[in-house]
Order: sequence, then structure tokens, then C-alpha cells
Amino acid sequence: MSPNMQLLIVAGVVVALLVMFFMVTGRIRSDRRRELEEAASIKQRRLELEQKIETLMNSQTAMADKMDALSDAAQKTQRTVLQEMDARVEAMAKDVEKRLNDQNEKSADTLGKLRDRLTSIDEAHETITGLSGQVAELQGTLTDKQARGAIGEVQLADIVRSSLAPSAYAFQASLSNKRRADCLVKLPNPPGAIAIDAKFPLEAYQTMAGAESDEDRRTARTEFKKLVLKHVVDIAERYIVPGETSDAALMFVPSEAAYGELHAHHPDIVQDSFRARVFIVSPTTLMATLNTVRAVLKDTAVREQSEEVQRQAGMMVADVKELRNQMERLQRHFIAVQKTVTDALAVGDKALLKAQHIDDLRLTEANGANGKSRTAAELISDAASEAKAGLSAEEPRPNLVEAKTDEAAGDNGDATQ
Repeated sequence: MSPNMQLLIVAGVVVALLVMFFMVTGRIRSDRRRELEEAASIKQRRLELEQKIETLMNSQTAMADKMDALSDAAQKTQRTVLQEMDARVEAMAKDVEKRLNDQNEKSADTLGKLRDRLTSIDEAHETITGLSGQVAELQGTLTDKQARGAIGEVQLADIVRSSLAPSAYAFQASLSNKRRADCLVKLPNPPGAIAIDAKFPLEAYQTMAGAESDEDRRTARTEFKKLVLKHVVDIAERYIVPGETSDAALMFVPSEAAYGELHAHHPDIVQDSFRARVFIVSPTTLMATLNTVRAVLKDTAVREQSEEVQRQAGMMVADVKELRNQMERLQRHFIAVQKTVTDALAVGDKALLKAQHIDDLRLTEANGANGKSRTAAELISDAASEAKAGLSAEEPRPNLVEAKTDEAAGDNGDATQ
């Protein structure tokens, strides 16, 4: 190998070493710079971390203070809430106790009412049981014609007694044809007494109303119509007596339903009864009829009383005339007495004037041989005697005995007239 080549190799190695040195040095510097930068960054981060830690410590301290304040506030709030809760619980306990007491009282009251109602129900049950027996008895009574007629008569009697005075009717009244009317209403002629019959064939109506089939209903309706028409004819023949009763009679139907059935579905029966002068009445229409009868009786009584009033008024007029005549006679006597009194007063006035005149003069007179003088009083007495004598001479006093005799004579003359 040549020396140049060796030099070149050595130079190349030296250059390579120098390059490597510079490269290592540069890397070391770069690493050192990086380490310094990292150290500065770490230091900066440490400072920031310390600041954050300090801030966090401050925050923690403030947080602890706030927590203490919140704890105190929470404790106060808790105590307040507990007190309020205790008060509310106590109030609720009192309210619940009061409600329980009220509920107990209401329950006791309700139980008492329930016991009373149960007692009433027991009594009502007993009453219903009794009514069931009475209904059975009534049903048995309604099936008996005689008993059924008695029921109609009792109902008729109640209506008549509540509508008319006792003197205006008679029950079971006998007629001249030897028939006995259930009720006879006494009316003046015309129209005369009106008979009322209460023996309506009610069982025929009940049979018709209780019929189940149309055939049974038609049969019962025919029988009902037949019995009612027969009853109308019997009433017309028995209780319309010319000269004794009115020309009409009443057939009392003790059931409003039967009365409505007649007018709604049997107008021919109603027309036949009208022609026979037998008027069909129900309890309601009988009340209206008897009210009309009561008005007629009242009008008759008013007419009779008006005639008596007129007679008494005539007698009163005669008495007033007699009283006037007596007053005229008494007036004549008063006029005569008044004239006498007037004349006496005039004479008294004259005597008084003379007495005053004599009293003024004070005259004295001789009294005969005794020589006594007369006083003014004696002169007044003499003047009064003269006045009295003059009055007797002028006007005689009326004789009361003669006046009474004249009055008695006048009364006798008026009585004769």
C-alpha cells in the first residue's frame, strides 16, 4: 500500500472521527439543551403544580369553612324541621284523636239509630203481620154480600156525617111503602127528600177485574152489567115515592175504580140510570153533591130567617112610632114647664128689682100705734109675697096629675088604634 493511500485513509479516518465528534458533541448539546428545557418545563410545571396545590388548599380551606357553615345551617334547619315535625305530629295526633272521638260518637249515634230502626222494623213487621190478618178478614168480609153492604153503609155514613148537619139526614129511614133507605137526605119541597142506597154489587166488578182470560172477562162484564141494571131498577122502584121523596135517588158506589169503569166502558148503564132517575155517585161525587145539598139547606134557612127578620123589623117600626108619639107628648109637657119657669124667672127679676130699690131708699114706715119702724128686709119680704101672689094670679101652675092622666089617655087611645 502506498503512503498516499495510507494518508488518505488516515485523513479519512480523522475526518470521520471529527464528524463523529461533532455529531456526538452536537447530540450531547442537543440532549443537554433538551434536558435543560425539560428541567425548565418541569420546574415551570412544578411551580404551576405548587400554585394549583396552594389554590386547592385554599379552596379546601374555604370548602371546609363552607361545610362547617352548611353543617351549622343544616343542624339549625334540622332542629327547626324536627320542631315543626313534632308540632305537626302532635297536631295530627290531636286531630286524629278528635276525629276518632267524633267517629266513635257518630258510630254510637248510628248504632243507636240502627237499633231504633231495627225496633221500628220489628214493630212494622208486627204491624204488617196484623194487617195481613186484617186483609184476610177484609177479603172474607168482601166475599160476604151482607158484610160488603155494611162496609158501603159505613163509608156512606162517614161521608154524610162529615158533609151535613145531623138534622139534615136520617139513616135506615122507613118509607110509606115499607122500604128502608140506607140514608135519607131531608130537603124541603121541592124537590123533597132524596134516598141514597149503598148496596152496590161490588163482587161482580171484582170478578170482572180479576178475570184472566178474555172469555172470562166478557162473561164477568155481562154479569156485572146485568146486576148493576137490576140494582138501578130496584132503587127506582123502592126509593122513589111520589109525594114523599124526590123524583130521583142516588146509587152510592163505594169504589172510585168501579165508578170509573161504569163511565168509561159502560155508558149505556149510565144512560139507563139517568132515564130511571137514579144517579150513580162515587165517594168524591157524593161529597160534591152533599155540598150542594148543604148550600140548598143553608139558602132555605136564610129565607126563613129573612122572613122572621122582616116580621121583627115591622114590629120594631111600630115600636119606634109609639116611641115618637111618647116623645112628642113629653116635648109638650117640657114646653109647658119651660114657659112656667120662664114666667117665674121674670116675676123673680121684678121682685129683685123692687128689693134693690127698697134697699137703696132705706125707707122706714110707722108701724101703727106702737110706733115701730119696718126694716128693708121686712119690706123685701112683703114685696116677695106680693110677687108670689101676682104670679099665682097671672099663670096657674100645671097640674102634674092631670098631665099624667092625659098621657095615659093618649096611650090608651094609641093602643086601641
